Amino acid sequence: MKTVQLLVLTVFWCGLVFAEEPEVFYCNGPKNTKMISITFDDGPGPYTEKILGVLKSYGIKATFFMEGSQVQMRPALAKLVADEGHEIGGHSYSHPDFYHYEKDDREQLLLQEFQKTDSLIERATGRRPLLVRMPHGYVRPWVKKTARDTGHILVNWTFGCDWKPLSPEDIAAAYGTNIRSGAIFLMHDGGRNRARTLDALPKIIEEAQSRGYAIVPLGTLLGLEATTTK
Repeated sequence: MKTVQLLVLTVFWCGLVFAEEPEVFYCNGPKNTKMISITFDDGPGPYTEKILGVLKSYGIKATFFMEGSQVQMRPALAKLVADEGHEIGGHSYSHPDFYHYEKDDREQLLLQEFQKTDSLIERATGRRPLLVRMPHGYVRPWVKKTARDTGHILVNWTFGCDWKPLSPEDIAAAYGTNIRSGAIFLMHDGGRNRARTLDALPKIIEEAQSRGYAIVPLGTLLGLEATTTK
């Protein structure tokens, strides 16, 4: 998620429809209602609790795509996210770059990453995630099939830029420009210093609300169950 090329690939794959494959893959929600979702990747991390504080102050619920390795390090923080009413999805265990793996290796690796992350999230929160976001937004037909076969729903994003070397003001302005019905915003609460994300978040929320948009978790935006106790 570090290059313009990656964002272009994400949009490309999001737009494809495979008639013979019933797998579900989202990168935006319905465009006939004024709702958007804010999602956070790579946590739980040092900034997660502060981000939770911002969301709470605005009465906002979000979706957090967590890395299994980070849940393993901070299970209490993962539980706090769930206890405060936010959704949790999986974002792999170790955040591997599947663009660099051979086919045979990557399929087995993906299964292991799904299973380990699901187990850790369920142990920490009491619920197993159904939503999953691939590292770097990597999506291919075989990934969609694997997600379907393991009971997961793939979700990418409409827009994101908080990892770029921009000021909080410029980050907020970029997200503000991309506020539209059904938008899924990608942000980060883990992985590195997220101070700029933390500073930009209130501005993004206020801009969306001032324009009459409701900010809702992905389950609400997409009309589906995000987790299960089964």
